[in-house]
Amino acid sequence: MTRIIISILFLLLTSLGLAQNTVTGIVQSTESKKIDFAEIYLLDHEETLVQNTFTDEAGAFNFKEVASGNYKLQVHYFAKLTLEQSINVQNNTDLGILKIDNNSQLDEIVLEARAKLIERQVDRLVFNVENSVTALGGDALDALKNTPQLNISNESINIAGKSSVQVMINDRIIQMSGEDLMNYLKSIPASNIKKIEVITNPPAKYEASGNSGLINIVLKEAKQDAWSSTLRSSYRQATYGTFNNGVNFSYDKNKLSALVDIYQYDGKNIYTNDINYLYPTEDWQENMHNKNSYKGFGGLLTLNYKINDKNSIGLQYNGGDNDSKSDEKNQTHSYSNQELIKEYFTKSDSKGENQYHSLNLNFDHKFDTLGKKVTVDLDYWTNKGKEQSPFLSDMNNIGQQQHLITSAVNDSDRAMDNISGKVDFYMPYKFGTLEYGAKASSTNTDYNVFSEFKNVSNDQITLSQKDEFKYNESIQAVYASYSVDFSKKWMGKVGLRGEYTQTESNSVKNNQVDKNDYFKIFPTVYVQYKPNDNHNFNANFGRRIQRPGYWEMNPNRWYNNATSYGEGNPFLQPAFVYNFELNYSYSDYLHIKAYYQNMQDGYGQITVHDVEKQTQIFKRLNYYKANYLGLVISSTVKPFTWLESNNEFGLTYNESKNNTDLLAPSFSGSSSYFKSYNSLTFTADKTFLGEVNFRYSFASKIREYRATPEYYLDLGFKYLAFDKKLTIGLAFEDIFKRDFNTMSSEIQGVKQSFTQYYDTQLVRLSLSYRFGNSKINVSQRQTSNQEESGRGGS
Repeated sequence: MTRIIISILFLLLTSLGLAQNTVTGIVQSTESKKIDFAEIYLLDHEETLVQNTFTDEAGAFNFKEVASGNYKLQVHYFAKLTLEQSINVQNNTDLGILKIDNNSQLDEIVLEARAKLIERQVDRLVFNVENSVTALGGDALDALKNTPQLNISNESINIAGKSSVQVMINDRIIQMSGEDLMNYLKSIPASNIKKIEVITNPPAKYEASGNSGLINIVLKEAKQDAWSSTLRSSYRQATYGTFNNGVNFSYDKNKLSALVDIYQYDGKNIYTNDINYLYPTEDWQENMHNKNSYKGFGGLLTLNYKINDKNSIGLQYNGGDNDSKSDEKNQTHSYSNQELIKEYFTKSDSKGENQYHSLNLNFDHKFDTLGKKVTVDLDYWTNKGKEQSPFLSDMNNIGQQQHLITSAVNDSDRAMDNISGKVDFYMPYKFGTLEYGAKASSTNTDYNVFSEFKNVSNDQITLSQKDEFKYNESIQAVYASYSVDFSKKWMGKVGLRGEYTQTESNSVKNNQVDKNDYFKIFPTVYVQYKPNDNHNFNANFGRRIQRPGYWEMNPNRWYNNATSYGEGNPFLQPAFVYNFELNYSYSDYLHIKAYYQNMQDGYGQITVHDVEKQTQIFKRLNYYKANYLGLVISSTVKPFTWLESNNEFGLTYNESKNNTDLLAPSFSGSSSYFKSYNSLTFTADKTFLGEVNFRYSFASKIREYRATPEYYLDLGFKYLAFDKKLTIGLAFEDIFKRDFNTMSSEIQGVKQSFTQYYDTQLVRLSLSYRFGNSKINVSQRQTSNQEESGRGGS
């Protein structure tokens, strides 16, 4: 059925293609001399290049397959614009003789070279979106999909070889995650993006926390005295439907620039998990099915005022509110010698609320016109939420003829707030560039939990838990870095960051207070050798710290059902990561990254089994150290004018040693993937576009976990109408419903497996309409507490 729909859609959209025409003309000088080798540009109304060509010996030029519409024609001679005029093409058009003044053609020769599609800088990889087909009719999320070394899956963004990622706009962090971040990225037209920077080993300027990379989306400069607005709406049909709507408005006039973005979503999805525990005496098979309803709204406000040529102040607010409800069903069947001996049924109607607010105040001062500047940021964010997950469990032990019905109250709430400030100096000199600065932050968290189990038959309380957990963390940091070009071929950058951390955790019920403080140093080194424009060699090293999320240190129990609960660990320690990278690039076509990563005191979740009671406890522990050796090969090619293809292969080998008796002493294994993202242009005027995206993850073994293969195939189409102001998109994602795998491991001699599915097979229809000046952009602010807010999840 899906294939039939796609075929019909393709035929319908193809029928919308406009008539193809020719545009011809002859270029002569004012003295009627023929001008050969003049470059002719044909631009659309947004001044996007449609076609270009050169005049022949007779001064003639010819554009073929030009769609009907309005265009701008430019004549360039010796890299100088000598003629520009608007034309309307409705059929084959002969512009006749075009006269240009070439008297001053030799006064000055300016050589202009368009930036490469992909560049390797000393500390980052740069994808020049403005030179890519992905800038046509797409958004920031579409551009990220085609960026080398990035993977977009299940509404999340990942960098090859990294456990997490943070997104910045114009070097300023976006205080969003999950669905909220995805919605915001969809609000940024790809045509407004200049480039995307992938920073796999962040310099000393950035927080040392997390085995993460950074993605910096650099927007084109705003056009002054202009405004623009975009209306957007989309409908996603998976098992259930979801609506997303939004509007943004940007303004830049005189000394004031502003951006307002408001979004809203309302929808449903499903989550399933098939779990198997193979105990010594029985086979436990558990099936979870959750129907989730969620709705929310939020907004972003950015204001910037230019006091004078040297000073500017700004404000950024980001906030939102979202609610969720879940109809959860859990069925467990236990077999012994293929005979059913237990049946457990659990039903829960849970609901949650979450509110978040962040505020940034900033000041920029330029010392001179050479680029020396200082920036100051003050930040505050707060996140509050509560969750209620009552459930009813019907447990029937057929073998022992026991039947127990248990009802449970399962409530929790959290409150987190952070205040921080930072100052950054950027000081370029003839001998190199110095960067230095400092940051201080303080975070307070407060978790409360209440659980109570009752035997329904006699109304007896069988278990009760009420506790409060408080966690406070303060960090002071200083950094300095120095970068220099030794020659035209050699570049280097070194940095050092020091962070002093103080923590205090308090389990109120147990009157248990634990304090800890430590000072750590984090060096970074980058070296680049560029023998010519086509070849680029790069090596870098960095040390980082991976601090646990605040919720991971909460010792309170959170029950999934009567036989399963999770708990945090207040004694959880940070992990330390050493990263080494070697990179090689050949022009736009080939990019190779080899990396080595060493992790000490790694932490994660382990399922602890009570074999006698057949219960599971999900604990957070520091339990391993590991080495990872990886290779990523990517290539972006344009074999045809209508096709841009980004292909990538990644391979990782890992070894780990464990310091817990729950697991085998050591593990080793590998993982690999292949992806191919392809952008297609069906019409010469670039109004009908398509994409075919495919990713395959091979069977893998990472530490104690094994995973089966998984893959997805996505198809998408875009049609641009009304002078490309209206974009109509239709996408088919995970067409074959294979974007899931089975994870398996063995703990305490118990073999276990998990098969999770996140409702990824879907159809999405999207509409967006831009009006005003579509080139306007207002930059985002990198707040000083992005690290802390990212650890507040639950």
